[in-house]
Amino acid sequence: TRPSAGVRTSAANERHSTTVNVKRHVPYRDSKLTRLLQDSLGGNSFTAIVCNISPAEESRDETLGVLRFAERAKKVENVAKVNVDPKAARIAELADQNKALLAKVKRLEGHVADLEKYY
Repeated sequence: TRPSAGVRTSAANERHSTTVNVKRHVPYRDSKLTRLLQDSLGGNSFTAIVCNISPAEESRDETLGVLRFAERAKKVENVAKVNVDPKAARIAELADQNKALLAKVKRLEGHVADLEKYY
């Protein structure tokens, strides 16, 4: 059987990544699969990886490559952040600022009313 392009590139990257450095950063590969999964692998989502492996001896190298890729993908850690619409965030910020200014105006009007008593 002929290994798929994704398995061939992941096996090549596996060899490359073991010789380079041991950082936690996993760079995106230049493959169609990685481009399709880019949001899932580096975004704010849960990703499940299903590995199709075979017990056949002729598929041993491909199976090992797939398992190595899955092991590396399992170690990818992301810092998730809350997806906030910039317009909604700005509206909330302005609403808070408006509330603070209204409280300040009310306080100053009370102060002016106290001062007017003496004039």
